[in-house]
Amino acid sequence: MKYTENTNREAFVKKLESQNILTIIKQIQQFPWNEYVYEGPCTLMTTNEDEEAKFETKQIRATASSSPYFILGGAAYFVYKTHYRDQFGYMDPTGDIDMHLELPKIDSIEGDNSALSEYFKSTSKTKPDIWGNYELNELTLHYLHWIFNLLVESVNIGTNDLEVYDYIGDNVIHHHHKEGKVHYVIVKEQHMIKIQIECKVRGMQKPDHLLEMIIVSSDNFREGLDSRNNLKKRYYNFHGYMIQTFDNMLDDNISAMNDRFELLHQPSTQHKLYNHVARIRYLNYIFPFLYKDVSSIRKNSDAVKRLLYFVWNNRFKMYHYNYESQLSNKDFMVSMIGNFYKEVKKDPGDKSFNAIDLVNKVKRPVLKMTKDLLDMYKDLFLFDSSNSLTLTPKTKPSRVKSFTKKRKKSTLRTKHRSI
Repeated sequence: MKYTENTNREAFVKKLESQNILTIIKQIQQFPWNEYVYEGPCTLMTTNEDEEAKFETKQIRATASSSPYFILGGAAYFVYKTHYRDQFGYMDPTGDIDMHLELPKIDSIEGDNSALSEYFKSTSKTKPDIWGNYELNELTLHYLHWIFNLLVESVNIGTNDLEVYDYIGDNVIHHHHKEGKVHYVIVKEQHMIKIQIECKVRGMQKPDHLLEMIIVSSDNFREGLDSRNNLKKRYYNFHGYMIQTFDNMLDDNISAMNDRFELLHQPSTQHKLYNHVARIRYLNYIFPFLYKDVSSIRKNSDAVKRLLYFVWNNRFKMYHYNYESQLSNKDFMVSMIGNFYKEVKKDPGDKSFNAIDLVNKVKRPVLKMTKDLLDMYKDLFLFDSSNSLTLTPKTKPSRVKSFTKKRKKSTLRTKHRSI
């Protein structure tokens, strides 16, 4: 492990590797998704004359698509690595599998599909109380239990290296365990519902989830039951695996680097920031190959430009992000955005792009010009005369030193000024 110093995480990574990530994903792919049907009562959300939420119970029919999910987080990068090797070992291995789930589509209400526009997509049957508690509607509960039962039946986790423990959790909807070592749970939170497989590898201080499937639970007044499925805009089929789109990967990493910066100050949590830095480096490395292989990826998209804009604005933080002791901060920065910059420079695309500025820790959308973005980098000498990356030759990967460990003042000062 290069930058992960959390012993729990390291133990879990080894467990997931022994289980084989692709095996678990393929088992979930083989669920009979397109056979799912719910026919029965369901409390639906609509509005009254004052545009306030109200709930009505109706007889419905709902079905699921053949792939109502996509893979995100570290598991999505694992899928990429099966085709594009992480040659320089940018990323530490992932410790879990994260998947986003979409609710089944309601096809008819009281046997009629013309009333769909009168109701909104929702997981709840009641308004949240002052503590944010709410009840899930009948369709959501039926779907959750259907998936849960398939997980228990189909996804088997080896128990020889696991410890027995009592599962403790809040807002647990359903729980099942095998030998007290592998715990299958449905947990309801304020803004999401999670189906998890949790366990504790021998030697771990506390258990963690090996698999997490998430349904966003917030009610959406903007999306009627007759609206088109927006989930497909967030994923694509990569060699048989439904994974998060490239642009969404970039945007999620940018957001996480903003939100998780403070985690850098503890060795046990620093990997949560470095994971996103490492993923950006890996995406930058495979970018020249990927956009040629996947026609839906635009080499000059707003997301690519947002990344360039973010890295420029944070260039003086580069010594914080740099977990490679043998790379200068400038070379490390090139490893994050060098290929992205080259492609946008060759083909700038749209004259403007939507970016995000962080003002007093509040994210504000701004419109920026592509020409101004490229001008920012013009004098940074990121490239040599042949317009190729000027990376310091790598020796074998080194393990990152914790940000909290003592460093010489002169080293920090030099690194800070090297951009």
